[in-house]
Amino acid sequence: ILNTPFDEAQKASTWQKIIKKIQDYVQKNTRLKIPVIYGIDSIHGANYIRESTLFPQPLSMAASFNVEIAREVGRITSLETRAAVKKI
Repeated sequence: ILNTPFDEAQKASTWQKIIKKIQDYVQKNTRLKIPVIYGIDSIHGANYIRESTLFPQPLSMAASFNVEIAREVGRITSLETRAAVKKI
């Protein structure tokens, strides 16, 4: 599931509750109990997580031809997105 269910960023704890509820449902109500792969849209950084960093369009960064900046944005986005699901 790739999800962006809100019109504003949510706390990491809110995302943790949502994802836990989905995984708990799957474990209780499906025959195979296969965990759901859940993703939060992070195209501009982890912008659906409150207090995360909002980055420019990836195309803009690509046009700079600065690979190090793009790599650093990816690293930061990864860390901030994982923080939303860390407690699960």
